[in-house]
Amino acid sequence: MSGVSINYLTPTATLGGEVTKGTLLSLDHKSAGAITGVAIGKLAYSLAQLVFVSLGSIVTLWKVELPAGVWPPMLISSALLATGIFSFVLVQKYGKLGALIRWLVSHRIGGKLLENAASHITETDNELKLFYSRRPWDLPIAVAWHISGMACGIVQSWYFLFLLSDNPSFLLAAGIWFLGGWFDLLTFAIPMNIGVQEATRVLVFNAVGYGSLMGLAYGMTLRIEQIFWAGLGLLCYATLMSEKRNTAIDTEIKAGFRT
Repeated sequence: MSGVSINYLTPTATLGGEVTKGTLLSLDHKSAGAITGVAIGKLAYSLAQLVFVSLGSIVTLWKVELPAGVWPPMLISSALLATGIFSFVLVQKYGKLGALIRWLVSHRIGGKLLENAASHITETDNELKLFYSRRPWDLPIAVAWHISGMACGIVQSWYFLFLLSDNPSFLLAAGIWFLGGWFDLLTFAIPMNIGVQEATRVLVFNAVGYGSLMGLAYGMTLRIEQIFWAGLGLLCYATLMSEKRNTAIDTEIKAGFRT
């Protein structure tokens, strides 16, 4: 939740939160283990989001009439994103995160600083290869759990329609959630999705026949929900940092007594 909060509140293209997760994980795990956990976790979430919106869109979007000009950029962007995600799977599986750095070091470029970086990232690559060889089913299981969580949003969308429309359709609610998730997947680099979230939900609700005003209300409802969870994430972050500080103080006191 701390990482989610930092990702939501900072313009770091969802990377700032991953650094935060790694920092917090390093309190209990060696640095290579923390980095490995964050990298695999990020990959699992991205894969789940891609699979979820892709399969869901195939099932439901035949009933949605989007403007013709929207489809080409969405399909092209999705293809590029899918290529990037699956390339990242291969890079992790075969331990190639540090390939470029190791090549530079082998050609005596970058000096001591790059040598140290190569040592650390090679350790992470070894951890990743070990994970994929010894626990091949853990990534698919993690993806399945993420998809299960994302599917809860369909019920949330249906309940919104139930409150504000006469004949709520579960299929249309699913289409709204899938299409909204598709837009979010392609606009992940925009901090807080400012303006984009509301505009895309207006577009989605127009496409399914509910109108712009209802789409704007839906987008604002999602915004309030996200602000709530971001606040909870900041509270988690403050609590964890407080625990870290107290642990450091205890360690110093014990070291002083031993001295």
